[in-house]
Amino acid sequence: MKAGQKERASQFFDRALQVAQKIKDGFQRSLAFLNVAEALARARQTDRSLQVIRSALHAAQTTDLQLEALAKIAVALARMGRKDLALQVIQNALQIARKIDLEPFLSSPLKDIAKAFAELRQIDRTFQVIRRIGDADERLETLSDIAMELAERGKFDHALQIAQKVENDALRSVALTSVAASLAEAGRIDRALRVAQDAYQVAQRIEDAKVRSIVLVGIAGALAEAGQFDRAIEVAEKIEDVLERLKAFATVAAVAREKQKR
Repeated sequence: MKAGQKERASQFFDRALQVAQKIKDGFQRSLAFLNVAEALARARQTDRSLQVIRSALHAAQTTDLQLEALAKIAVALARMGRKDLALQVIQNALQIARKIDLEPFLSSPLKDIAKAFAELRQIDRTFQVIRRIGDADERLETLSDIAMELAERGKFDHALQIAQKVENDALRSVALTSVAASLAEAGRIDRALRVAQDAYQVAQRIEDAKVRSIVLVGIAGALAEAGQFDRAIEVAEKIEDVLERLKAFATVAAVAREKQKR
């Protein structure tokens, strides 16, 4: 980044911090600081990012939603590679969580804490937290979401490890499809095709025809992203729901056009 660009970026961050500081609600102020910290981290301003993270932590202590704020900060720290501080924040969050008996207030922060553990590659602790989420569907959705987010950031082995643990066939297939698409985008075609085939096999076990059709649209798209257009069309043609079949054809066509532009 050139000197002039650095100066403008610094001015932008200064202004963003001024705006965040004026937010009266502690939870919203904490999230605002967190957004600035993540932007600073992306700009490789690590020291300043950590300073702002500490402001987010301080703001979190002033709100009744401290648990939610701490959980989100833990995810950000884990993604920034700040393992020790992330674990410290997680432990503080879990201590607060143990004092809360009402399940509806725990679900969202527990999901974030699980995501933080997953980012830190602490799989056993990830599942320990997920098991504390009361609703079974939410537990499965959390697993699937974590797998997809990890895949999007190139953590393929880790994402597959999580995806394979999803018991619901639809969610498992969706998670695997996301990993396949991310692998294809990264140019790892052979592995992308293997994972896409796994996703297809799992999708065949989905009993609900509408849900199965929706899942197959994603698989066709992932195959197209991997450059396997004939196979993508083959999958699309097997989709029972007419509207979803048309959507699959449109998706494959859109990917083909995009690849021609590259």
